[in-house]
Amino acid sequence: MTDTIGDRPSAGHDADVATRTEIVDIIARFGRHMDDRNLDAAMTLFTPDIEFFYQSGAVHLEGIESVRAFLARAFQTLAGRPTTHLMGNTTVDTDSGVAEAKTAAIGFTASETALSTRGLLYTDRFRRVDGTWKIFWHRHEAVWESESARTRPTLFAS
Repeated sequence: MTDTIGDRPSAGHDADVATRTEIVDIIARFGRHMDDRNLDAAMTLFTPDIEFFYQSGAVHLEGIESVRAFLARAFQTLAGRPTTHLMGNTTVDTDSGVAEAKTAAIGFTASETALSTRGLLYTDRFRRVDGTWKIFWHRHEAVWESESARTRPTLFAS
C-alpha cells in the first residue's frame, strides 16, 4: 500500500520530533474540542480554506465558515449526549512543506439508553501558517460501529 500526500505518493519522510509532537498535539486537541463542544477552539486548528470530509466523504465542505456551521449543528444534535474521542496510533509524514497524519481513534457517544462505540480513521494534512501547523484537509472515516444498551441509565453530571 502506498501512502499519499495530496494526489502523489509520499516520499515516506518521517517527521522530525518537533513536527510530530506539534501535530499529534493538534490532533489530540481536535478530539478534546469535539468532546468539550468548544467550537471556537476547534476552528483555531484549521486554515481558512479547510477542505473537510465527514463520513468517508459523504459530507464534503470547503472553507472554515462551512465547517463551523456543520460542527455547530452536530454539537446541537449531540446535546445531552457526551462523547469521548481517544486518538492514537498517529503516523506523521512530511514532504515539501506538507505533513500528513493518519490517526486511528475510538469514539464513544452515550445517551440515556445506549452507548455507541466507533472505530474511526482520521487523515489530516497540515501546512504552516505564521509558523504554526494548521489542518488544511481533514477526512473522518467510520471504520466500524457497535451499539449496546447502557447498564447504567443515568449519565453522570459534569
